[in-house]
Amino acid sequence: MAEHNTGEHLTPPTVYSSAHTTHDSSYSPLYPVYPEQERGIPVSHTGSTYTNSAIGSPGLESVTTVQGHDDGKEVVHDSTPAYSYKQVVPPQPEYYAAEKRDHAGEAEAQQVAPTESHKKQKRRIFGCIPLWICIGLVVVLIIALALGVGLGVGLSKKSSSTTSSGVTSQPDSNPRSLSTTGAFNGSGFATATASGASGELDLYFQHYTGQLRRLQLSGTTWSGGDINTIVATDAKNATPISVVAYAQGTVSTWHLFYIDKANTVRQKISQDSGSTWQDGPLASLNLKALNSSSVALQACYGNFYTSGSTTSSVGIHLFYAQDAQTIQQVDWTVNATSWTKEDTYTANGHAGIGCYSWGPGTVWYAMMVNLDNAINVVYKDAKSTTPQAWTNTSVIIPGAMPNTSLGYTDYFFAQLNDGSLAGYNITFDSGNTKLVGGDYQFKLSQKPIAGSHFSVTGGVSSDGSELAVFSQENGTDILENLKDASGKWSYTELPVPST
Repeated sequence: MAEHNTGEHLTPPTVYSSAHTTHDSSYSPLYPVYPEQERGIPVSHTGSTYTNSAIGSPGLESVTTVQGHDDGKEVVHDSTPAYSYKQVVPPQPEYYAAEKRDHAGEAEAQQVAPTESHKKQKRRIFGCIPLWICIGLVVVLIIALALGVGLGVGLSKKSSSTTSSGVTSQPDSNPRSLSTTGAFNGSGFATATASGASGELDLYFQHYTGQLRRLQLSGTTWSGGDINTIVATDAKNATPISVVAYAQGTVSTWHLFYIDKANTVRQKISQDSGSTWQDGPLASLNLKALNSSSVALQACYGNFYTSGSTTSSVGIHLFYAQDAQTIQQVDWTVNATSWTKEDTYTANGHAGIGCYSWGPGTVWYAMMVNLDNAINVVYKDAKSTTPQAWTNTSVIIPGAMPNTSLGYTDYFFAQLNDGSLAGYNITFDSGNTKLVGGDYQFKLSQKPIAGSHFSVTGGVSSDGSELAVFSQENGTDILENLKDASGKWSYTELPVPST
């Protein structure tokens, strides 16, 4: 297993093999996001050990900060299990079990033991059959076998593909798990604002049609989310979404990241408040993400320094899962015409990534799930002579759901293996970073869908709410969890247009 000790740098990719325990699905909502269900394959298991090596469920989102504002928001994606290739998957949906029982019953009804007269008749028929009939039967049998093998091979090639990590991936989404109204079942979420004004916020999500759209908060009223707010039409089902927004002078810019149907990491840019979106320069790298319904993807915005310089420029660290155990980092600075491929790190490629990069000083912080499903908080000084050296702090949070999303604003949020969404208080101080109290400070009363995306942001409501968490409870909804200044939580379902 991977060891993450204080002061050690993240290690290059290594192959690990371990069994992971599954989470309790008793709280699963109306539209459970079962990984295998999404891909249309029944889950096979014996006792409590699940034998299918595919991974499922989605997760990841992010928000960003506003240059020149202390209340910048950042959202985090969400993602999927940090399994090794031998992984445990959620319990099989009841209808699969029912189908299995039905077929078993049919098979039992058909398997009637032959009588002695049947056996004698069978022996007599084959005992006196002419040679030419035997030859004919053999020819027919050979043709039938050839056709059967050919069709079988053709179908298997059509229905599956092998990723670079050696994990067999299935096609997206069984129709039985797809929503037919509201938000997509397993939608990613990301929030951002370039103005920094209290009470104004953009929430990006995936509509049930598969399109990426935008809802907008003004004061206490949500609007949009219709066909006039479409950002992209080529997103894969349950794609993670990450957004960075900033202002330079009078120009505000939004960068939205997602994964398309070909598993390519995509970038869209808008400089007219989201009215139009253009492809960004990331396309030239043709970055291929892990082929899974739960994939790490996170954009982090902050200051960059060239070696030995005291002058900074702003830019983006973009992290995405290259395979189930490898996170790739690519960088871009404002006004640059291309992205630069940087280092890779060993971590859970199915879980979300969080970051805190808009605080005072020159230190960046990131949160990743390791191969033991524990969360590590890492840091680096942007002015360091080795700027790509992310180093572990002593903060380790065990018991994360393998495909949890992660998010930080005021509190750090993660979904635990009991399905609850927990908030942690972290004091950030480079190598002296601490987890206050040694455990979570609170849990939200509303449990989101297991392994689904959520997004966190703060200071966006004019009614005094200081923190907002967006999640899903039933697969068609967008639930806004609001925490006001007194610490009280309230819950509201946002309006999502049906067309």
